[in-house]
Amino acid sequence: VAAAAGTSVAALTYRKRLTVALELLGLALVAAMSASFVGARLASSVPKSAFRPIVIVVLVGVLALTLRRPDLGTRATVDRPRAQQRRRLLAIAAVVGLYDGLIGPGTGTFFTIALVLLVGFDFLSATATAKVLNLGTNLAALGWFLPHGAVRWSLALPMAASNLVGGFTGARLALRRGAE
Repeated sequence: VAAAAGTSVAALTYRKRLTVALELLGLALVAAMSASFVGARLASSVPKSAFRPIVIVVLVGVLALTLRRPDLGTRATVDRPRAQQRRRLLAIAAVVGLYDGLIGPGTGTFFTIALVLLVGFDFLSATATAKVLNLGTNLAALGWFLPHGAVRWSLALPMAASNLVGGFTGARLALRRGAE
């Protein structure tokens, strides 16, 4: 609930100012949402303690990549054929969507980095696309968690309010500062 709140306002903020490759986005959104729903179902049957090491390893990997390549995403490198971009985007959507439903933390970052490295987007276009995909994965996971009573509303609502402010502020700051 909290992630969906912050991601929705960030996605709306980016969508007003950037052109997301809509022809590439439709199928990717379906793939991401489907995978996230499956991930959420799996999460209900796997102990939470099993996820902690995975999250730590993956986030440390992202940190290492970011430190190693500080210029990552400053320019678009879209020199790949459209069909290859579409295939890569679908694969990213499915893998990261499954991760979001199953584990969650870092999903937006994983989408963004994968879109920069594998599809060739610049950072701002990747972030705008990631926010749309991430909102879809959040909503799809909620499609499983809500009917199963897995949301603690006393925590979700205050966190959602904070994420709304953070999503709006972060997106506006990124748009103002650019990709560099």
